[in-house]
Amino acid sequence: MDLPDLLGFLKPKTQKKMHKLKWPLPEMRLTVPLKDVNETVTKMRKGGAKFVGGGEFADRVYRKEYGSGAYAYYLLRTDARTEKESLVFDGYMIQEKERLNLDVVSAYSLAENLPQMGYEEVFNRQVTERRFLSGFLRALVIEVDGLGDFLELALPETKVDKTRELQEKTAFKLLEKLGFKKDEVIPVDVLTIQGLSQQQPKQKGKGNLF
Repeated sequence: MDLPDLLGFLKPKTQKKMHKLKWPLPEMRLTVPLKDVNETVTKMRKGGAKFVGGGEFADRVYRKEYGSGAYAYYLLRTDARTEKESLVFDGYMIQEKERLNLDVVSAYSLAENLPQMGYEEVFNRQVTERRFLSGFLRALVIEVDGLGDFLELALPETKVDKTRELQEKTAFKLLEKLGFKKDEVIPVDVLTIQGLSQQQPKQKGKGNLF
């Protein structure tokens, strides 16, 4: 082997550049109804999911539609045990980052400004939540009074389409291990499911929610 060939052999191979999207794919949610909450929680713990928190809460839900069924939410949340109030934002569907530009005195006083920001109060609810981490997936086991029990998985935002494909495969593999079939999965969050379920009586005869 002569010197030019040897240098070429020793030169490290350049890795194929991973294509990145200009705009990130937003966080994705997958939800399945539960028949037995305790059974699902037990299976998740045995599968290595880490419990990261939970509790019982009373929520006042505010919603803003960004078009084509994309919503952002604020929850004025009261902890049933401590009675502490907090304001929780969930806007995984939207690309925009909302700026409050408000002096926060308390969660309740801030909630009074939400209508000015385009948010309407849509419903109140009582929930019990248990939150887990399973690898990169965030899992929420939630019991909603008057609606039902659900497992909601959150797939993180990404700029790489191949990464999203891997996220989805991992999420559906977890759901399969927990005993769920692909056709049971609803591709949206529990808050949106609850909002649509409350609209359904007004839309009888117009088909299913999804």
